Amino acid sequence: MRQEIAAAAVGPVRKYDAGGEQDYWFPVNFSGFSGHFPEHPVFPAVLQMLVAQQLAEQLLERSLTGLVVDRAKFMSQLLPEVLVTVTVKYKSKPGGLQVNADLNTATGSVSRFTLLFTDNGNEQ
Repeated sequence: MRQEIAAAAVGPVRKYDAGGEQDYWFPVNFSGFSGHFPEHPVFPAVLQMLVAQQLAEQLLERSLTGLVVDRAKFMSQLLPEVLVTVTVKYKSKPGGLQVNADLNTATGSVSRFTLLFTDNGNEQ
C-alpha cells in the first residue's frame, strides 16, 4: 500500500518549518478503493491517515511508530481521480511526536486529524 501511495504523489514535496505538503492523485484502480464501496469507491479514512503518516515520515526522514488517533473529523468523501493536497505539521510532545494533518481538494476540506506517535529514539 505504501508503494501505491508514493506512486500517487504529484510533483515535488513542498517542505517548510515543522511541516510540508504534497499533492496526490489516486486512480480508480488504486487498491485502497477496492471493496470500499462496490460501485461507489471512496478513499478509506484509515488510508487518509496512512498518507499523512507517510508524508510526515518523508519530511522527517525517519519512520514513525506507535500511532494513536487523538482527534479526527471527516467532512467529505475522497473519490478516485481527484487531486488532493495533504498538509502535515508536526511538533514534539513529551514521549513522542504530534502530527496535525489536513486533506483538501479544489472543492473543499476532506478531513482533518491529529496523530500521535511514540518516541522511537530517532532525532527530528
